[in-house]
Amino acid sequence: MKIKLFTLLSLLVLFFAGCKKDDEEEKSPLIGTWKKTKIESKTSTTNWTTDTRTCYNDDVEEYSDGGAWASYDGTKQCSAGTGIIKGTWKLAAGDTKIIYTYQGYTGEYESTIETSTATSLVLTQSTGDVKNTQIRTTYQK
Repeated sequence: MKIKLFTLLSLLVLFFAGCKKDDEEEKSPLIGTWKKTKIESKTSTTNWTTDTRTCYNDDVEEYSDGGAWASYDGTKQCSAGTGIIKGTWKLAAGDTKIIYTYQGYTGEYESTIETSTATSLVLTQSTGDVKNTQIRTTYQK
């Protein structure tokens, strides 16, 4: 009887110790605060050109675990305003794209993830103009 009870208790311990939550998702490496460090642009017929305006290089973007997103202008603002844009974000296309929505604007906006590490992020997006202008932004965590 003691052997059966010991065996049953051992099995229960192994069962509960071996279980882990299957519905737990890994947190995205995007979650956190990212500072813009470089902005480049190009058209379909040119090479990448660095934008040297310092008003962009102190902006910060925050990605939260719940899908909220916010962009904050740094102290060097390019134009007057609140300096804050809020919206949502989600990964798409096998985690190669970020889909944004912005408060006060309709539609979804897409950026392609060129590089993503624990401390560096490079995104590219099209401006949608006739020249096929693209913007590439580099961030550091």
